[in-house]
Parts: sequence; C-alpha cells; structure tokens
Amino acid sequence: MRVLGRQQIWGAAAALALVVTLTGCGPPPPDLEEPHINAAQAVIKAYSEVEEATVVQDGRKVSLSLTVVSGVSEADARELAESFVILVQLIGPESPPESGLGEGIYDYHVQVYGPGSALIVEGRKRPSSSEMSW
Repeated sequence: MRVLGRQQIWGAAAALALVVTLTGCGPPPPDLEEPHINAAQAVIKAYSEVEEATVVQDGRKVSLSLTVVSGVSEADARELAESFVILVQLIGPESPPESGLGEGIYDYHVQVYGPGSALIVEGRKRPSSSEMSW
C-alpha cells in the first residue's frame, strides 16, 4: 500500500474543492419559503403589464415565469424579468444585492410569455454573475 504524503493530500483536497466549486456540488441552498414566493409574486403582479407570475425551485435552480399582456416589447419583458429576479433576491434568503442584480446562491432561469404562450424573452442569471444572459 502506498502512503500519500502531506503535500499530495493537500493537493488532492485542493483539486476536490475546485471540482466541488465548479460543479455546484456541496450543501443545497435553502428553500425559498412560501411567504417569500407569494410576496415576490404579489409585487411583480402589481405591474399593469403582468398577468401571471410563477416561481419553482429545484435545488439551486429557480425557474421564474411571467405572462404579460399584449404589446409588451422585448426590452420591457427583459426589464420585468430582471425586476422579478431582484425581488426574489431581496425577499428570499439571499444576501440582498447592493444595487440591481447581485451575485447569489441560486441559478435563475426566467421566461416571459405574451398572449397565447408566445415566448418573448428567456434569460439566465448564474449565482456567480451580477447580470442576466439572454
């Protein structure tokens, strides 16, 4: 049996930590609680353009969906999507961003639909990013 030296053990531990960090393994993030979800949905639905808002969490992935009224432009749909992410960040267990979107613990996937389930925009905000990718 080959015995590993201290440097080899530290090297293996560092490599494992890097893999865990890059793959998102590790302890699961806290669940979004129903009152937080309801509050975020209520606030975003107060916008006259928003008809429906849903939040679904599966571990680190948080799927947000908005259904908006007719005539909402792609730019406005993006703005509403970002606002929805910010609301969930502010109301949920994440550390609130200083301004705008901030880094966090969840991987957000956002879709905004118009009438007839027509997809207007789809975006993602990764935990390590402070911006949406469309």
